[in-house]
Amino acid sequence: MDTRVFMKRNRTFLFFAMVAASSLIRGGTLHGQSESVDEEKALKVKAAYLLNFTKFVTWPADVFQDEHSPIIIGIAGTDPFGPLLDQTIKDKTVSGRELKVQRFQWRVGDDLSAVKKCHLLYVSSSLGDDTGSLVAALSRLPILLIGEGTELAKSGGTLGFVMEEGRIVFWVNKKAAETAKLQLSSQLLKLARPFEGVAVGQDRETPKGKTGD
Repeated sequence: MDTRVFMKRNRTFLFFAMVAASSLIRGGTLHGQSESVDEEKALKVKAAYLLNFTKFVTWPADVFQDEHSPIIIGIAGTDPFGPLLDQTIKDKTVSGRELKVQRFQWRVGDDLSAVKKCHLLYVSSSLGDDTGSLVAALSRLPILLIGEGTELAKSGGTLGFVMEEGRIVFWVNKKAAETAKLQLSSQLLKLARPFEGVAVGQDRETPKGKTGD
C-alpha cells in the first residue's frame, strides 16, 4: 500500500477514535439537580459520526452511477441538525466522492424513490410509529440506516446512538449490514457496541437539539 494512503487512513481512524473518546456531553450539577446535557455538543458529535461512518463502509459498486457520483446522506423526518451537518461535510470528500445532504419529510404511503438513492439515512425519531414501516421498506437495500436508541435495530436498522456514562456511543447490527450488502470495516466494528450487548437502561434516545421543519 502507498505510504501516503496508509497514513491518510490512519489519520482518519485516529480522528474517528478521538470523536468517540471526546464525546462527553454531560454537564455539571447544581445544588443536587440532575446533570445537564450539552445538546449542541451532542449534535456536533453525531454529525461528526455521520461524516466518519461514510469512510468506514463499503457499498456495492453498482450503487454509484460512476466514479464521480456523490455519497448522499439523507435525513428522514424532522432534521435535528439544522445547518450543522451541512457545515460538517462542507468541502469534504470520501474516496474522491463529494458528500451531499438531502432531507425527506416522509410519511407512510409517500413515494420512496428519492430516499432509496441515499447511501446513508438518518431516521429521525420524529417519524414515531412510522419508523418501522420505513426501515422495513429499506432494510434490504444497500443503505446504512442510522437512528436513536436501539429500537431501530429491531426493525432492521444498521447503527444507532445511545448514551453510555455521559458519552454518545453507537451500536451496530452486523446481521442488518450483511442483509443490506454493506461491508463495515473492522475499525468501525472495534468502536461499536454489539446491538445484543446494549443494556436495557440505554435503550433511549441521545439528546437532540431543537427541531425544525
